[in-house]
Amino acid sequence: MTENYPEDAWWLAWDVYKTLAGNPGRRIVAILDNFRSHRAKDTVECAAECGIDLVYLPPYSPDLNPLEFIWKSIKRVISQTFIVDLTHLKWVIRSVPRSLISQRV
Repeated sequence: MTENYPEDAWWLAWDVYKTLAGNPGRRIVAILDNFRSHRAKDTVECAAECGIDLVYLPPYSPDLNPLEFIWKSIKRVISQTFIVDLTHLKWVIRSVPRSLISQRV
């Protein structure tokens, strides 16, 4: 869980807004893990009001969530890298998905 729960819920609501604005009149299905802000009453109500179908992944099933592979890769690279400062850490985090894409292409 995170200490920034209200902030996390706000960002999720912002993502919902951007998705709706970019897809007027289309059916939207959001596939979510069981993160606290994803199951929050406000999130569920907002999605229902906006006509968004929420589908939750089963608990403890990282194999169904492709993002878990990226997080695992980021953690591995960070554990093997001497991080100089916050700017360097951000660079490392951003570089991992790019390297994964280039390896698969």
